[in-house]
Amino acid sequence: MIMQFISRKNCLILAVTPANTDLTNSDALKLAKDVDPQGYIGIVNRSQKDIEGKKDIKAALIAERNFFLSQHAYKHMAERMGTPYLQKILNEQLTNHIREILPVLRDKLRRQLSSLEKEVAEFKDCRPDDPAITAKALLLMVKQFSVDFDKKIEGSGNQVDTVELSGGARINKVFHERFPFELVKREFDEKELRREISFAIKNIHGIRSGLFTPDMAFETIVKKQIVKLKEPCLKCVDLVIQELIHTIRQCSHKLLPDLLGITSISSGQISKTAGRDGEDSFKLHTRERRKDEDPGIATD
Repeated sequence: MIMQFISRKNCLILAVTPANTDLTNSDALKLAKDVDPQGYIGIVNRSQKDIEGKKDIKAALIAERNFFLSQHAYKHMAERMGTPYLQKILNEQLTNHIREILPVLRDKLRRQLSSLEKEVAEFKDCRPDDPAITAKALLLMVKQFSVDFDKKIEGSGNQVDTVELSGGARINKVFHERFPFELVKREFDEKELRREISFAIKNIHGIRSGLFTPDMAFETIVKKQIVKLKEPCLKCVDLVIQELIHTIRQCSHKLLPDLLGITSISSGQISKTAGRDGEDSFKLHTRERRKDEDPGIATD
């Protein structure tokens, strides 16, 4: 899992190894060398003892410099070790990265600007009451609605809600928390089940004595037990449907102003005031649904 992140070209790897550990056995350095064989820059941080002793940063940098100069293993590369050298290299890499990415970003912005200008040119001479324009706008809205709904369910949206669970996360909670809870609440009497199995086998055998359990007895008992799962399953389905409906309302609310605008152009019956009232009504309806939803899937 770590490799998929540190393998990216724009990733800066900070491999931390305790000072009392042999660097040759460091897993962090091994992973870093696998994706960046050019090597590493060693630094010496302040120990807990240094921090408690109020050792300042300036003194720590001097001690770090003396350490690399005094150690035989690092003496020949002391100029390429230490915090100041690491800071220099990071600044150079950041500057180079910005220099490399700016032309790409500039080209991307130019293409987007060109696309927007082309789209504006298409609508420049159009009539508001043109059915073709209205149909195109509706198709774009449907496409955007589909994208927004997919992001809500899959959890890949650009905006992450940090206040409550929403969309696919709430559906996941229904399946993994509420549904198992409903199953556990089902009453199960093992003694009664054994009695039913015994009666089923004896009734199927009739006057004969059988050595094996007949399939019909098994199917009869299993079907009876499955019927008991119908209620929690249907309840789970209802909860998921509620969440899907709420997600649809959220996505629709985002497109509501545009939809009201198209409807106003095509029919001339919806004014700006009506649009505001419709939006308020929609918000109220959403709040009422939240208030009445099942408490069993309340967010944490």
